[in-house]
Amino acid sequence: STTTTHDDNKFLSYQTIRGDPFNQTFVQDYRQCDGPDRAELSKSFQKPGVLDFTTQINTNLNILFVGSSVGMQFSQGFQEATQAIKRQVVRHSRRNIRFIEKGFHENTHISLTKDGGTVSMLRSTGLISHKNRDKAYKVDPRGGGGWLSSDIRELKRLVHTWKEIQQSFGTATSSSPCENQMHIAVGENRLSKELYDLCNETNFDVVVHQIPIEWRHKERLQWRELDELLDLSFEHFGANIVILQTSPINNNMAGIADSDDVMGAAELNTMIWNFSRAFEAKVQSFNFTDPYRKRKVLVMDVFAYSFSMFLQNSLDIGLIPLEHGMQIQDKLEQTDDFGMFISLTATMDDFVKQTLMKQFMETKSFRFRIGQNCADINCTKLNRLSYDGMHWCMSNTHSRLNAGLACLMKCSLTKEYKAE
Repeated sequence: STTTTHDDNKFLSYQTIRGDPFNQTFVQDYRQCDGPDRAELSKSFQKPGVLDFTTQINTNLNILFVGSSVGMQFSQGFQEATQAIKRQVVRHSRRNIRFIEKGFHENTHISLTKDGGTVSMLRSTGLISHKNRDKAYKVDPRGGGGWLSSDIRELKRLVHTWKEIQQSFGTATSSSPCENQMHIAVGENRLSKELYDLCNETNFDVVVHQIPIEWRHKERLQWRELDELLDLSFEHFGANIVILQTSPINNNMAGIADSDDVMGAAELNTMIWNFSRAFEAKVQSFNFTDPYRKRKVLVMDVFAYSFSMFLQNSLDIGLIPLEHGMQIQDKLEQTDDFGMFISLTATMDDFVKQTLMKQFMETKSFRFRIGQNCADINCTKLNRLSYDGMHWCMSNTHSRLNAGLACLMKCSLTKEYKAE
């Protein structure tokens, strides 16, 4: 088989449409936020232009999302926004490694946009790396960041030519005939020639990394791990554009401020920003004719979005004193420096760390961050912004996620760029 690289006829356009509902055709998992235990959005979030719109995207880009179940939500939301006309699942993973009766969920999937592009997802329970390649015992639902290179090859084949495929389940060997019969010599017979043509691949244009920090516990993110993410994205996935998403407020992080034994959101997200800036400086040092100069790394500040929602919700329910909170809001809106933004959010860490236990999903009790998850100070009901402190209520939050990502991708198609 052969692998096709990039052309210069790539495009992306988008528009925001007020009042257009989020269809949730693909976001079909159990994380719905409209049950009786949920309060209506507060008046702040119901103001015109805040969350009451959807994003419609036209593109022929081939986009790959890599991340955890949170990244899965983002990819499904983006498939909605890009008006997918067809969709297939390459691999399903077991929901529970011990109990097969718990069923399966999507692990690797792809959609076809009406403009001839694709939006794919590779689910991983940790940062992907070379050493975790084809490590079945580390593939979802097990932790460790395992991933299967055969799934990437199958996605690339669908990018090249859309066709019906056989789905794989668990960590079983790929069902693709391209994987099972690649030993057949080309030209040996008519079947092998047809198979050869069907096994051609096309690289991705863009890779979006949702950093699955929720699977790392107390393990600090290392610069070399981000280097390896880029190497895989550029060399193995074939992209020229990589978007790193900062880590939002979630139940699995200690807080914003850092400590000696735990990496807070401040240290983690500062590293992501600094890494992208360092890559930008490196690329600028190359000659204009060097192919490496086409490569770009940009940052999507999901943390800023999540903190803004946390801060406004905390003001609405009375967790943060109104005058103090509004002063912080004003300062955050005025700064365009990521370091200053992160420093300001760290001053609110005591409020971020305020939690309480609440029964959830009948049989479980979770420790929720009050300002992030609760619709009132006593948390008698949950809000419609966060599902469980880690996953998002996509029906309300999708619009800005999709618009922000579309804006970054459109900017990335220009010849010159900056990391932010």
